[in-house]
Amino acid sequence: MLDFTKPETNTYAYQLEPFDQDWIYSGTRNFATYTNLPAGSYKFRVKGANSDEIWTSNLLEVELYIPAPIWDKPWFIPAGFLFALGLFVMAWYLKVNTTRRREALLKQEVDQRTKDLFAAYNQLEVSNKQIEKHNTALRLQRDRISRQNLELKVHRQNLELMVADRTRDLEKAKQKAEESDHLKSAFLANMSHEIRTPLNAIMGFIDLLETDEFNMQERKQMNAIIQSNSNALLQLINDIIDISIIEANQVIIQKHSVNFHAFLNEIELHYKSNKDAKNKGVTIVKELPAGNKELIINTDQGRVKQIYSNLINNAIKFTDKGSIIFGFKYADDKTKIICFVKDTGIGISEENRKKLFQRFHKIEPMSSRVHRGTGLGLSISKNLCELLGGTIWMESEPKKGSTFYFTLPLKS
Repeated sequence: MLDFTKPETNTYAYQLEPFDQDWIYSGTRNFATYTNLPAGSYKFRVKGANSDEIWTSNLLEVELYIPAPIWDKPWFIPAGFLFALGLFVMAWYLKVNTTRRREALLKQEVDQRTKDLFAAYNQLEVSNKQIEKHNTALRLQRDRISRQNLELKVHRQNLELMVADRTRDLEKAKQKAEESDHLKSAFLANMSHEIRTPLNAIMGFIDLLETDEFNMQERKQMNAIIQSNSNALLQLINDIIDISIIEANQVIIQKHSVNFHAFLNEIELHYKSNKDAKNKGVTIVKELPAGNKELIINTDQGRVKQIYSNLINNAIKFTDKGSIIFGFKYADDKTKIICFVKDTGIGISEENRKKLFQRFHKIEPMSSRVHRGTGLGLSISKNLCELLGGTIWMESEPKKGSTFYFTLPLKS
């Protein structure tokens, strides 16, 4: 029961169904506030009580309906889409219209410009035809003169090239002939000396042996000298025969299986007793790859021995002390072996290295004659090495020694 004589003492309670699950007692506050209510139907109920807290039995009820905002309505999205589509279509239509009008204007301008240009072109065409008549005659005359000049220029260049080529050929032929003549003269002079020296020694000591003025020991020494000079003379003849066969392309390579370790042992055994090396105190050392596995190679044993002998004989000739090391090692790709002869001799200068493998070339002047030889050994070795399928080269440092290398393929 409400008391309206003292309304400020009345208390109230309210409930908004279905939003509120229970009554809300607001005390003497006679109003209610709701925010962000979802759209839908509601029933607002109110009751009151006097200061004695006697509540009214009749409730006040009010039916409420809260409509949904426009953006929550089901038709809003389709309508918005249609509206946007309409705006897009209108904008596209306006753009197309604008473009068409602009194209029409541009077409009019282009047509007008084309007419103007065509008229100007016709005027120029008339002028050009008149100029072309004059130019045609000038071009014909110019072309005729140009062709004549070109023919003269080509003819002159051909003559110059022919003269230059002929001059170069003649200079090369002259230089080669002079060099060949010089080498042949030097070779013949050297041959006469190299042949006379052992022959004189052989003949002289044979004459001495015919007398009875020497004891057995002296006779043995003389026999050894005769044997040494005979071997030198035989080697000289063999070199001359080999270089002649090589120049005639008549060298025959006979390859067969060779036990390379046993082959090197034979070379080592032969040079262990070399008198020249013994007299100088030079040691002959064989060097093999680590592991020392047996190696069978298909090659011409006689020609390989000839190469080794030429290189070792040269090493003994130009080495006064130290050692000479010979042997082989495997190449990195395992397709060939690299044979070598290394000495601690006089070495070879850069100038002499360039001509070292040329025929008749010696690394010392002919006038000095300190070391005997024809200058054929390395040239023969180079040719034999190439016929065996390998290459030959050398490394050297003056006064420290030289190392000669040549390769032999492992597979034929």
